[in-house]
Amino acid sequence: MFEERIVGCLQFSSEATAEEAIRAQVTELIRALNGFFGKVAAEIIAEGQSEPEVLHEYQTRYLCHRRAFTIEVIEKARASGEFPGIHSVSSTDTVT
Repeated sequence: MFEERIVGCLQFSSEATAEEAIRAQVTELIRALNGFFGKVAAEIIAEGQSEPEVLHEYQTRYLCHRRAFTIEVIEKARASGEFPGIHSVSSTDTVT
């Protein structure tokens, strides 16, 4: 259920600009984490402090998907000239 709510929202219209797609992603992330699922995420991260495999699983199931989505959006924006000179991998840390 957590994964469906958090990772499942990583879609954007092909007509959307990169800025619109990233803004929508961040807005949805804030909405999702401002309630029950935010508490679940916090507990998973806290558990991961003493159980590295829990944190690894969280990164694999959740963070990697968000990073891949953001990299895809930024790469398309670079190709179209919307985000010239932006490095997609390092920029993802700002929005994921």
